[in-house]
Amino acid sequence: MMPTAATLTARLTLGLLLASGATGAAFAGQDRAPADTILTNARVYTVDKARPWAEAVAIRDGKIVAVGTKAAVDRLKGKATRVVDLGGRLVMPAFGDAHAHPLFGALSFTRCSLHNGKSIADYQAIVRKCIADNPGTGTIYGAGWEDSLFPPNGVPHKKYLDAVSTDRALIFDSVGGHTNWVNSKALELAGITKDTPDPVNGSIDRDPATGEPIGSLQESAQGLVQKLIPPVTDKNIQDSVKYTAKLFNSLGIVSWNDAGVNWEEDGSSAMIDAYKAVHDAGALTSYVTVSLTWKNDKGMEQLPGLLKAATRGNALGVPTHTVKFYVDGVIPQKTAYMISPYEHSHEHGSAQVSPETLKQAVRAVDSRGMHAFLH
Repeated sequence: MMPTAATLTARLTLGLLLASGATGAAFAGQDRAPADTILTNARVYTVDKARPWAEAVAIRDGKIVAVGTKAAVDRLKGKATRVVDLGGRLVMPAFGDAHAHPLFGALSFTRCSLHNGKSIADYQAIVRKCIADNPGTGTIYGAGWEDSLFPPNGVPHKKYLDAVSTDRALIFDSVGGHTNWVNSKALELAGITKDTPDPVNGSIDRDPATGEPIGSLQESAQGLVQKLIPPVTDKNIQDSVKYTAKLFNSLGIVSWNDAGVNWEEDGSSAMIDAYKAVHDAGALTSYVTVSLTWKNDKGMEQLPGLLKAATRGNALGVPTHTVKFYVDGVIPQKTAYMISPYEHSHEHGSAQVSPETLKQAVRAVDSRGMHAFLH
């Protein structure tokens, strides 16, 4: 994002210069101006089969200008050059993640995180601790439960959360974000009963014998309890950006595309603002692009607001050139839209965007130089 992109160009292109076949070092062009930074005394893995290893790297204006032996790269050392002795450490090209949901993932760690649980009993213990750590009557909200712990179909039951508390609303997102697991109190406060109809593009899982909600809400049905979830703050979102950058960098990831960023009709976006704020504070150590989320509950009338958000994001220096369409759900809950029916079922899943709207929308964004991502 903004100047960070130039810095990361150096991290992502270590192997490209070796194709020149220069003796001792490969230089970019004939420019021999002093480097801004030299990384030396390193084991540089170039990903070049002819010369897979080097000792030093020279960087100028955020771009690699030389890769080779220490002696050769030292020729680009000037009076103001910063020299970093890596003491034999490894230097290699970094990774970029073209499709990630980092803010959703990171935000889930700022609430009542179930990610470390390996069983239903673990989840219950974590929730009990979250209740104890947050006294009062408000909703306990979190994320991180695994579908595989709820055989045979990945659908959780409210009874496990009711065993922890029936006095406070308990609401938890799955790791994939397509299902809410809730207790009886949450259903009560949201007014969800056996008579509540399934919303468009969503479903309330029910007891087949009684029709009563069993405590799991699929896709758009999650919106039925949204009012009970404490809203995130700007600080929460910014902290999530910082957490993601630190985690991704530790794994060798220095760029990502946030594949599903929320926005408002006036073109504003709290998520884009968070990326901008963290960058301006010098804490965004990665190159970030974002994809704006197409709102399935609206039609083509949303296009002007979406384009405003894209224009604003780009103006702020957050590359915003793609749109994410959630065309369907996921296989475990049988909400993915399939050609053939699911095993032991006549269900195919369903499209969450009508084919005609999808065609119009994709053509509209494409004609304006934006790319469409389809889930």
